[in-house]
Amino acid sequence: QGRLAATLAAGWLALPGEAARPAALAALRFAPSAGTLVAAQAERLERWRLRLGMEQAVAGSLWLRAGLATNPLVATFGAGARMGAVQADVAASVHSALGISPQLSITLCF
Repeated sequence: QGRLAATLAAGWLALPGEAARPAALAALRFAPSAGTLVAAQAERLERWRLRLGMEQAVAGSLWLRAGLATNPLVATFGAGARMGAVQADVAASVHSALGISPQLSITLCF
């Protein structure tokens, strides 16, 4: 059976040099089966932004990921692997105005 988690948050955001402004966030995370995760998030700072994402385990400790966000439109995709205490992730985002941004991280888990 799947697992569902929800998050709701509201408050005020104050950045250095700026006046405080209201902020809100609502998120859902659903794991319909082992190795599959689907997430959705709506947040409001200056305007509403929606985010959708999915992660799928494909072999042992290898995951594939994809996502989409609005305001501005950004598509993301990537993969991650864990070998013992080392986790490596490679991804890219495609921004409607800025183009492609590749990303790489290597994490030591202890």
